[in-house]
Amino acid sequence: MRSAVVLAPLLVAAWLPIAGQQNAPIVLRAGAEITAPILLPSAPTVSTPKHCDELDGIVKFAATVDTAGIPHELKEIEASDRRLVDFATELAEAQHFKPATLDGSPTTVFIELTVGLHTCAQREKDPADPDFYRLSLRAHPLMAIAVVAHPAAEVVALQTRKEAIPTEQVGGHISAPSRR
Repeated sequence: MRSAVVLAPLLVAAWLPIAGQQNAPIVLRAGAEITAPILLPSAPTVSTPKHCDELDGIVKFAATVDTAGIPHELKEIEASDRRLVDFATELAEAQHFKPATLDGSPTTVFIELTVGLHTCAQREKDPADPDFYRLSLRAHPLMAIAVVAHPAAEVVALQTRKEAIPTEQVGGHISAPSRR
């Protein structure tokens, strides 16, 4: 029963990469179109030592993917197990993406990156931390990407609002504002 509870979120995470990689354009108000970054394949080392504890879970990050497809400023949002955070951070920082595009040109975007992990935890002696575990992957990590915002989105929205508000000059039938 316990493994079913742990695996349920991972099954959901297994579906997320498919949904997260559809690369459907996001349309901004002024007609600008953003396509999401695409995670490029990687080959992390997968191994299963004979004596280890299975440690599975999900870690969700907020990050920025730059115009070269490199993730930056990873910030953990949520973790199903605190012991997985450092390991998931190292994996996420090592990923590369085909950059997002804004009207066909590479652009920086803010994303949420969900990392689903099947790990093998081996307890090791560490004088600083009696609960130290060395983690290794038992299976390839599952990763899902969602674009949350685009730095240019606010600029485009502001430009749209400016264009929508007509401006008039003082004179003729228009008088200057007065304080009463």
